[in-house]
Amino acid sequence: LPVEPVTRSDLQRLLEDGACPGCDLSEADLSGAHLIGVDLRDADLQDADLSEANLDGADLSGARLNRADLRGANLTNAELTDVDLRNADLSQAVVINAYAPGARTDGIRYAGADLTGSHLIYGGAD
Repeated sequence: LPVEPVTRSDLQRLLEDGACPGCDLSEADLSGAHLIGVDLRDADLQDADLSEANLDGADLSGARLNRADLRGANLTNAELTDVDLRNADLSQAVVINAYAPGARTDGIRYAGADLTGSHLIYGGAD
């Protein structure tokens, strides 16, 4: 199936409301975005560019972040329950005290990342 492009309404909803649960943001360019405390539960963020984004305290429960670019992103205190991070790039990311039970992490890249207190790699499911 072809990938649907990001709908402007979902992107606008996220940026204006700070919440977009269940939104289709696949392939979105959110690099450097200030997304502190946003609600992205069950959102589709596959192949999205979230490099250098500030997702401090964001709720990403159940979100699909496979193949997402999270290089240098701040995920401190993020809610990552059941998140799909397969083949995502978290190199140089700051993921301190993120809550990540059930996270799928196979293929994840995290060179230079600070995962203090998150249990992301060793606590996630494969």
